[in-house]
Amino acid sequence: MAKITLKLDKRSQKKDKTYPIKIFVRNKGTMACIATPYSVEEKDWVDGRISPKCKYISNVRRANNKLTSLYNHADDQLAILEDKNRIKSYSAKQIVDFIINYKGNSSHNFLEYMNEYIPNIKNDSTREKYFVTYKKIIEFIQSDILFFDDISLGWLNRYKEYRLQNVSATTTNIDLRNIRAIFNRAIDIDEIISQDLYPFRKFQFVKTKPRNLRLSIDKIRQIRDLDCNGELVNCARDFFMLSFYLIGMNNNDIYKISKIYDGRIEYERSKTNRDYSIKVEPECFEIIENRKGKEKLIDIQERYKNIKS
Repeated sequence: MAKITLKLDKRSQKKDKTYPIKIFVRNKGTMACIATPYSVEEKDWVDGRISPKCKYISNVRRANNKLTSLYNHADDQLAILEDKNRIKSYSAKQIVDFIINYKGNSSHNFLEYMNEYIPNIKNDSTREKYFVTYKKIIEFIQSDILFFDDISLGWLNRYKEYRLQNVSATTTNIDLRNIRAIFNRAIDIDEIISQDLYPFRKFQFVKTKPRNLRLSIDKIRQIRDLDCNGELVNCARDFFMLSFYLIGMNNNDIYKISKIYDGRIEYERSKTNRDYSIKVEPECFEIIENRKGKEKLIDIQERYKNIKS
């Protein structure tokens, strides 16, 4: 007889030491799982529920209610298979496929899932962009309830037109790509919806013309040799040249530089999390020396409270 249980999957511990909560389905000596949006430490999983003391879940009551809803839904679909006398012929994987694809997709609130994911985004800028998308969707639908199967090709086109009324094509595409990324995560990572609900197969993003960002050598030399009158312009020139000498290091990463190691700057790029080691050429070192901070490496880091300033 088929059996379902809600518990931690201790086979796959995450980097933050948490375990994903899954619905386990067992039948005829086979086992398969249905993912849920939640992961907790072992100590926070008590008697089949998330402990109120869990620091990884912002609203434990809502999370437990959601888990109960997902479990009851799975149990209801299992009962349907029993009524149809299919349990004996189905493997656990076939039962899971039936549960996921039998109207169960609509039970997942896209906005709730997105809201649970956003705090886990490490990059501050990326996290903020996702949060803007989250708020704009709520503004568009005038509700905080939007199920995955509500987001159709037509819905995406209407949302695209709505955003284009107030923002650029580039910003609109960022929003739409964030929505697409949430769908991909729900399908491929957490496996809470099926591929059937994916609405982007025929969707067209806003067409944009790429800007030519290249500067000639002469232009860069003009910037380097510019005789500035004001300190703010001097600061901007030095900051630009510092980025140039450090092979295009972006503002956020320059702001975080703390030390030079054996003539090199080593850092993890905030946008991609890739490690870099860059030689500090004499021209670059001259700027750093001229702009040495009192406590930090360069005075630009002390002049401004944060990178946005």
